[in-house]
Amino acid sequence: MRRVTRTWWLAVGLALILAAGAQAATKVVHLTNSIHGAGWYQYLTEMAERFNALQTDIEVEIIRTSYYSDRYATMLAGGTPPDMTDFTPALAGHFVESGAFLDLVPLMTNDPSFYAGDLLPMSFDVFTLPDGAIWAFPIDIRDLRQHGHPELRRAAVAERDAA
Repeated sequence: MRRVTRTWWLAVGLALILAAGAQAATKVVHLTNSIHGAGWYQYLTEMAERFNALQTDIEVEIIRTSYYSDRYATMLAGGTPPDMTDFTPALAGHFVESGAFLDLVPLMTNDPSFYAGDLLPMSFDVFTLPDGAIWAFPIDIRDLRQHGHPELRRAAVAERDAA
């Protein structure tokens, strides 16, 4: 009996030592909206796989959902909000107003590799709150002018040629 007890304690001790050395990676969750399409999801998945292959202490997980706002609200209410999202400002408004998003200004200020001059200042306008907090990082800027009517198309061409 004494030998079994000693072996058991040895096994438990070894398991504890191994468990302490093999800590789980920090999980970073990116919630994405399926409306962005399969190409965007494939891109995110491939980038996460590449990142995960290079890191041992961080693991990126992509969660794709078609019920984006509902899923985010459920995760938030459950105390496990995603670390990253690709919310559009129209969908994120009430979450931003409730303070669910982190102010990115301190992170941007303290990151020596971040240079705001690389981006157009206006690209942050829609993501900047009246108090100066920035709740999201712009990933693209779209020209929303559409020239469907022939007269508008001619005016756009004339405007372009005059410039």
